[in-house]
Amino acid sequence: MKCPRNEDGAALLSVLLMVTIMAAIAVAMTDVALRSLSRASAADARGRVGWQITGAEEAGLVAVAELFQTTSGELTIDNPVLGEPIFLEAQGGRISGQVSDASNCFNLNALAGLEDDDGEIEEQPFAVNTYRALLLSLDLSEFEVEALTDALMDWLDSDSTPRIAGAEDAYYLSLSPPYRTGGQPMADVSELRAVLGYESEVVAALEPLVCVRHDSSLGPFNVNTMQEIHAPLMVTTLGGGVTLQEAEDILNRRPFGGWRSLDDFLELESVSRINPELVRTNLIGTATNYVEFRGTAYFGNVSADFATLYSIGEAETVRIARRDRSPR
Repeated sequence: MKCPRNEDGAALLSVLLMVTIMAAIAVAMTDVALRSLSRASAADARGRVGWQITGAEEAGLVAVAELFQTTSGELTIDNPVLGEPIFLEAQGGRISGQVSDASNCFNLNALAGLEDDDGEIEEQPFAVNTYRALLLSLDLSEFEVEALTDALMDWLDSDSTPRIAGAEDAYYLSLSPPYRTGGQPMADVSELRAVLGYESEVVAALEPLVCVRHDSSLGPFNVNTMQEIHAPLMVTTLGGGVTLQEAEDILNRRPFGGWRSLDDFLELESVSRINPELVRTNLIGTATNYVEFRGTAYFGNVSADFATLYSIGEAETVRIARRDRSPR
């Protein structure tokens, strides 16, 4: 007995529908499998990039230690290691970067923890005066300098009482969105953007001149590795006894290989005429305390930027003081 034609058509449609559904499921499963494979490959590449950076950091420990043994820490801007591109290749990946002297910056955390047991700031602490001098060298007014200094110190201290030109939680909680002060040493210079008064122009001017360290140490800056961009630091260490242009001229006339000693630098005509009481000699020298290795690691289509800070301690011992990594 034959089936009616309409039943034959219905059966064919059912078969075609099932084939279509199965094909769609197969395509979906293939897509899921490919996505999983892609994620696994990306995860593997990210892991390899991380290990490459770790390997480069450890190699950097050895290289920096050797550099300091051969120079006794007396680095100069003419040292071929500083600023020259570095390229490393290993196991299908590569790293590009460069080494720089990281001593020439004002440690913002030097302004943290200045209160005594009664919560009072000692009169005219050295770090505060130095920071104010740095801000003044950026052609800011006395009022702006006072406000920026007070706001930053309020951000760093642990109390809730604002200074005359500063701000504490009460101000920041009134913003949208609201937030609180740090109440502790900074972890990164980028925190400045959250502090009252530190607009983009101020931060842009300060970024090449400031840094954050794990402690409250301040200086010394290496006059033999300072670049023209560090001229405000030069003005600050010389107590404002030179103009910004004069500081740039001093750096541009630095002899090849640098000044042999701090005394040689202080004997320069443009420096020796400054009142010795104004010169912050404990902030300047010809030795380096920090070196930074900054670069990018690549593996396949995955890459990550990194910055590793090496600190040099007693007996020229080198250790990693800070690690920063940011996937692209």
